[in-house]
Amino acid sequence: MRPPTDYRSALGADLSQQASKLNADGRYREAVALVERFEKVVEPLAPLSYEAGYALNRLGETEAALAHYSAAIEKAPELTSARYDRGELYLSQARWREARVDFEVVVRIQPGHWAGHFRMAHLAGVSMDPAAMEKHLTNAIRTGFDLHVIASDPAWRTFAKDPELGAVLRKIIILYTDESLLKGMGLQP
Repeated sequence: MRPPTDYRSALGADLSQQASKLNADGRYREAVALVERFEKVVEPLAPLSYEAGYALNRLGETEAALAHYSAAIEKAPELTSARYDRGELYLSQARWREARVDFEVVVRIQPGHWAGHFRMAHLAGVSMDPAAMEKHLTNAIRTGFDLHVIASDPAWRTFAKDPELGAVLRKIIILYTDESLLKGMGLQP
């Protein structure tokens, strides 16, 4: 005989899918309201907290989004979607240490997560660590990152001006792409 389904988990999974659909449709306030109703009546669940955090992030309510991402992570420490999104918010606030912790967990759990490696490379640039930058940027490229994205990012243009970081970027660009990106980054051969 099969054990009975955990009603709360089953309902939470269903509501998480509904909140995700609302978010995909740009109906962020409705997603937050759905999650809040469930959490008030039943209990907070990690996937629902994540969906509320995502909606609030899209609405520009950073502190509330951070609180929901953190609640999701508290319940499920290895929920990489919440870790990644919270790391992005920390990165946007120049909270380097907190961002690094989240992105480290993302790349440990999902080594093929190119965006996690890209953000780790970014943080290595911020901390002036060329070896870590090379390692993570190479991993990002090997797992699907399009290196041309850095051409329009002011932070990466700043990294390119540094003698050590610029040398790493030059090497990676030569290995993985074409000279047009070298020129675009001001890294003439």
